[in-house]
Amino acid sequence: MAQHFTPVNQKPLTNVAVVRLKRAGKRFEIACYPNKVQDWRNKIETNLDEVLQTEGVFMNVSKAVLAKKEDIKKAFDTEDTDSVIKQILEKGELQVSEKERDKQLDAMLKDICAIVSEKCVNRETKRPFPVSMVERALRELHFSVNPNRNTKQQALEAIKLLKKQLPIERAQMRLELLIASKHAHEVKKLLATTKAAVEKEQQLEGDHEFIVLVDPGAFRTIDDTVKAISKGQGSLRVLDLSVTEEGDASIAAVGGTDGEEGEGNTGKKGKGKGKGKGKGKGKGKGKGKAATEQEGKKASSRRKGQELDDLEANLNNLGVASDSDSDSDMPASAKGKGKGKGKGK
Repeated sequence: MAQHFTPVNQKPLTNVAVVRLKRAGKRFEIACYPNKVQDWRNKIETNLDEVLQTEGVFMNVSKAVLAKKEDIKKAFDTEDTDSVIKQILEKGELQVSEKERDKQLDAMLKDICAIVSEKCVNRETKRPFPVSMVERALRELHFSVNPNRNTKQQALEAIKLLKKQLPIERAQMRLELLIASKHAHEVKKLLATTKAAVEKEQQLEGDHEFIVLVDPGAFRTIDDTVKAISKGQGSLRVLDLSVTEEGDASIAAVGGTDGEEGEGNTGKKGKGKGKGKGKGKGKGKGKGKAATEQEGKKASSRRKGQELDDLEANLNNLGVASDSDSDSDMPASAKGKGKGKGKGK
């Protein structure tokens, strides 16, 4: 007789994501592809065949034990397999290993941080926060990611939480309103009520155009009111979903910074050292000119005059004629090489 080789190390239905639902005292499970369960719940995937590894409702997926029809009928009040599978997909608990769960939660947190960075700006600079800064702040605030909820919904909760630690606010939208001139006065009242900032206003052949910046939360109110005022004749167009300044919000916008190097009489916040004509609130060492223009010139003049007097006295003692106005006979120390301390504000 011919012998059939059966591999003993093969484990069926192991590389699966198991969704489990307990109902009517029984356990019901379905076998799905990894990462497809969240796609189904987020309405990204709508084809059951792309989600399920195998059709059927199980009592135990790992042992490949199917659920009994009478148990399914009693628990779900139907024998339609697709209907039961959809209920388990929507309400069941996704069974994953601890390592897989941590990886999934970390990926969801990064998605949430990316949404926050895209939709929000620094209240002071109007620049977006880097994703890394948002993520660090959320971790410090112990933000908890829910694997069964949409990342966009959780991003809105994250924004409310971040206001405790960062000067953060929703980025404004840029809208274009085009309405008949006779309704312009009513629109102006509406914009004032919603605290919209009018960037541009002009008359266009019987119509009135407004270019405004509004908070995203006021968009629906403005849209509905414009439609009601114009009786459907006006138009509202989104020009920019998120209005931000170029660049990312730096740490300087959140807290204090060290003084910056540079020339000038006014300094930045903090303390710093530098070469040149005056550095913030701090002490500066330099060659040639002193730390500030006013005090530096006075200090240089006094030092130069004293050195000239000393030089002239020495030359007179030696019986050598001198020209106090000439710089060529002066030693290098008299030409302004020295250290000067000054405070520039």
